[in-house]
Amino acid sequence: MPLTSQIVPYDPEWPVRFEREAARLRSIFGFGRFEIHHVGSTAVPGLAAEPEIDILAVYHGAEISASTEQQLKDLGYRRGGDLTPGHHFFKRDVDGVRTHKLHVIKASHPKIAHLLAFRDKLRANDVLRSEYEHLKLRLERENISGIREYLDGKEPFIDAVVLGRPFEDSAKGLAPRLICVAVETADQPDIDRLLAVSDAVAARLYPGEFRRPLTGRALADTEASMFVARDASGQALGCAALIDLPDGTAELTRMIIDPQHAGQGVGRKLLLGLLQTAKERGIRSVSLEVGIRNVEARRLYESVGFRDRGPFGRYEQTPIATFMQIDL
Repeated sequence: MPLTSQIVPYDPEWPVRFEREAARLRSIFGFGRFEIHHVGSTAVPGLAAEPEIDILAVYHGAEISASTEQQLKDLGYRRGGDLTPGHHFFKRDVDGVRTHKLHVIKASHPKIAHLLAFRDKLRANDVLRSEYEHLKLRLERENISGIREYLDGKEPFIDAVVLGRPFEDSAKGLAPRLICVAVETADQPDIDRLLAVSDAVAARLYPGEFRRPLTGRALADTEASMFVARDASGQALGCAALIDLPDGTAELTRMIIDPQHAGQGVGRKLLLGLLQTAKERGIRSVSLEVGIRNVEARRLYESVGFRDRGPFGRYEQTPIATFMQIDL
């Protein structure tokens, strides 16, 4: 299935197009309150890319106003869905062809550093740039279901580069690209297997007095919604439970990714799917407890906007626990 644009060789005109569009955007954003950056593949000299200029606009202070949104509309931008809380997405087409993608992101959001770090590392490293181009061309060639599949296929590479970790290419059969996240019953063998993995991880990291083993049947007897990430073959790759709280918020608990699929973007896909559903339900915020030794989990939560908070609900402060929250 074709993408919104076909990948083409690098064009030195792309930075010129960015500067031209940045000048138009500054006419409504002004100086000081917004910072404008060229990001994405068209910002990396020598890298083949879809000829769509990615622009990052970092805003300080209050949320963008309705008048600013109208001015963007007057410049030809249509609003897409919010990618995460505080990360607003706009797109511009000219004569039916996608020309610009605009990410308007609140200054405190971790996605800003993620976008800039990935751009800068590709600019500085010929090998990474070549590997990314090869991956993009293969994903375009093999694409079946459209842009979501393409983006999911790139995500593990991008995360690996930003975090400075090796990338396991899905062409070697190590990373599923088609991942579906859905709410399922908790009382099933797949869930029990993943929860047992979660308990085993906790047993290695924390003393017994702080562990709370749990089964799918026990979760099924609560008001929890069990979110499950599966690949195209139906294999369960990870799960997470969302518990609605009386005050209009929710708790995220028992999130676990099968270790065989760690580092392949499954956790991020699962987490974003859960948060999007929570937002659609009208939940105001999601809180969680995460152990101080679970560094990878904290990084994942921070990458989508979770921030530290104090104990909540039934929890008390312990030597091994930290607490986080994201406002939706």
